[in-house]
Amino acid sequence: MVESNLGLIEQRSLGRRVDDRIILDTIHQQQQLFQVGQIITSEMEIEILFQVIMDETNKIMGTERSTVFLHDSETDELWSPPA
Repeated sequence: MVESNLGLIEQRSLGRRVDDRIILDTIHQQQQLFQVGQIITSEMEIEILFQVIMDETNKIMGTERSTVFLHDSETDELWSPPA
């Protein structure tokens, strides 16, 4: 009986560590997104802004490349600045 209770306690402890890791990862990602938001609102030059968005998004997503598209409501088209 004692051994089965210890196994249950170990499973709960492992589950909590996994849950804690998931929560910490989520908090870290949200902090990164918050920082990107701060950068976006402080940059006025669109070419720099696009590059910052792509660089920071690549860091967060763990990717090498990205493209930012904007929707032109007048022409109903997507566009992105030249690389």
